Amino acid sequence: MILHIDTSDKSRIFVAILDKNKEIGSSTIDAGFQHCEKLLPEIDNLLKGLKFSLKGIKGVNVVNYGASFTSLRIGVITANAMGYALGIPVYAVDKNNVKKKGGVGKEFSIVKPEYGGVPNILISKRSVVD
Repeated sequence: MILHIDTSDKSRIFVAILDKNKEIGSSTIDAGFQHCEKLLPEIDNLLKGLKFSLKGIKGVNVVNYGASFTSLRIGVITANAMGYALGIPVYAVDKNNVKKKGGVGKEFSIVKPEYGGVPNILISKRSVVD
């Protein structure tokens, strides 16, 4: 089974369990700006609802491109930490391909986020106000 994590929407979290490229359970929740607080509990709720445990997870898919700096980073960091802790591979995936095909992306030892633009934290407050 593969755990899929998508935090590429700054207001929502999508998590799913895939088995043989087929979605067998998923959850979408409104996260607002609380991705960090809500992602792990939602993964836990999904696994419990399907009567699965972390031991059954053999890999983690994570959308790693094209979202807000913070929400994307939270998904990628969580996936990498789970991969490390469970000794399983982490895959960087494209949001559209996973939802349409349910497949896994290119395997990495550590997935890096790829931002669609410069994070707002790097833009000076003065230039935003002007």
